[in-house]
Amino acid sequence: MVEVRQKILQTVSLNEETVKQLLEKLEALGVQGVDDLVEVTVEDLTPGILLPIAARKLIRAWSSQALTPGPLSSTVQVHPPLSPIQPISVAL
Repeated sequence: MVEVRQKILQTVSLNEETVKQLLEKLEALGVQGVDDLVEVTVEDLTPGILLPIAARKLIRAWSSQALTPGPLSSTVQVHPPLSPIQPISVAL
């Protein structure tokens, strides 16, 4: 959850108690790591922990992060382009 904490602090300014409550709420929702954050909704974070605007900022940041392509997997194979087919001349 250290990475989750860092992602939160990179996005919004919160006091330590609010960060603690937010992390506890995320754990209660089943968040185990940064990849799970894309499943969190504004309703999960409000009311009680965050104000709606702060919650929306977090959700938007987490959603846009999920849309950013990461490094290619080692299982991806890249093939060179096929060369064009050359016509064969046949003498009749």
